Amino acid sequence: GNPNLQEETADTYTVGMVWQPTFVEGLTLQVDYYDISVKDAIAAAGALQTLLDRCYVLGDTATCNTFFGAGTRDPATGAIGAPFLPVIAQANVAAIGARGIDFTAGYNFDVGSLGSVDVRYYGNYTLESSFLPDAFATVIECAGVFGSVCGEPTPDYKHTMQTSWLYGPLTSSVRWRYIGGVGIDEAGGGPFSSDIGAFNYVDVTLQYAVNENLDLTLGVQNIFANDPPLLASSVNEQANTYPATYETLGRQLFFGASLKF
Repeated sequence: GNPNLQEETADTYTVGMVWQPTFVEGLTLQVDYYDISVKDAIAAAGALQTLLDRCYVLGDTATCNTFFGAGTRDPATGAIGAPFLPVIAQANVAAIGARGIDFTAGYNFDVGSLGSVDVRYYGNYTLESSFLPDAFATVIECAGVFGSVCGEPTPDYKHTMQTSWLYGPLTSSVRWRYIGGVGIDEAGGGPFSSDIGAFNYVDVTLQYAVNENLDLTLGVQNIFANDPPLLASSVNEQANTYPATYETLGRQLFFGASLKF
């Protein structure tokens, strides 16, 4: 490792608004904007030429001391000798940026003798998801793309929407998860064959309160058994896809019980 590794620092700005209109009882609307800039981000230090440029061209004292401070040269050949470290696995050389807007909406209303309905919406629009590997590199924008450099897909837009019907001890819910389409990471020029289109997942859950202490739950996740995108590349997390983003197990049945005492 690198004994001179320091903590990352960040500037975070957020602003939000919540609106509960009096003329629509049970409606809540919320919008939040965030802007996060991470400085001295930890990343691979880079190639030898990059380190030399940072030290001798930019005059970055920290780079000079970390990578060249203890180095020696052969007086005959001028070659850099021990204990010079040509590449340190991790160093504070990168920068990360993230900007986006979160949307939240909630609406609940009674339907008389048929109980009540509750609708919830959570959405995100990514304006920026940038990465600067080092001072000599160009900024890599990962919003709306995936690939060998950006890795996990970062869609411009995604949301989760759930509608629940509460009728006595029974609560039934339908959840819709939407993941926007993403393009190929141009920065990495990876071996991907095509873009990834939008994905929709639908989940259904039934919950029944047997009494004050016992709740039973039964549900189906990914009810339409949508398969994940298969990509002809070994760069992905595993199984030629991104299991952290897309469902890989097809349709899943689950059940559970909650006991309070």
